[in-house]
Formats: sequence, C-alpha cells, structure tokens
Amino acid sequence: MATGGFERLTFPAIDPEVSHRTPCMVLARVDTAAPPEQAPLDKLVGELRLRGWKVVGPVPTGQVHGFDYAGDKRPWILDVSAGSLSKEQMAARMPPGKKDKAQSFTGVMIDAVARECGASARPRP
Repeated sequence: MATGGFERLTFPAIDPEVSHRTPCMVLARVDTAAPPEQAPLDKLVGELRLRGWKVVGPVPTGQVHGFDYAGDKRPWILDVSAGSLSKEQMAARMPPGKKDKAQSFTGVMIDAVARECGASARPRP
C-alpha cells in the first residue's frame, strides 16, 4: 500500500460466519478524503506484478469514481477496489451485530483469500 502512497491501513472485522467458511482471509482498507485516483493504484499494482502477482484491471465498478483490480498468486486471490460506498453498502459487508455501526467509506479496500490454509498460505514478499 505504501507504494501507492496509501497510509493508515486498517483491518476491519470479518463476519464470523464468513471466517468460519474461509479461515484464510484478510480484509484491509485505507480511508481517503476523496475517491482515489487511478495512478497511485496503478503504481501499487505494478509493485504486485514485480512480486509475481498476475493482476487484471482496472475494471470500472459502477460506483462513483470506482475501479477494481483482481490478482492471483497461488495460493492467494486478491481484489483491490477503490471508490466510494454508501453506509448501506458498507453495512452489507459487516458482520451481524456491527451493521448498525456502518459508515460511508471512500478509499481503497483489499480483500485476499487463500485457496489453502496453513504454512503454504503465508504471504511472501
């Protein structure tokens, strides 16, 4: 994330039902004051490619100023998305019991899921 100039990375709660079905999952996000421009994300994606990731994108998401990249580096699948989400859209992503705390979001989100768990799923630089 630092490659793209994004700082203050946070790791939001994952719905326990989702984490039970998909134990090797990581969610991260960076809040930004305005929707991120594509250039910093292209830089971030360029770094991922240098590290062996196969990345497709950007693909428009249909959100305001939104776009999405998909990455693959076995055993991980990665989704990098940028744009703005409403309070309702954020609530839909949150675990039960926390949905009422949802707030609108503008920034970058990363969702990563490993096809396999265990030592082989540890991310490598």
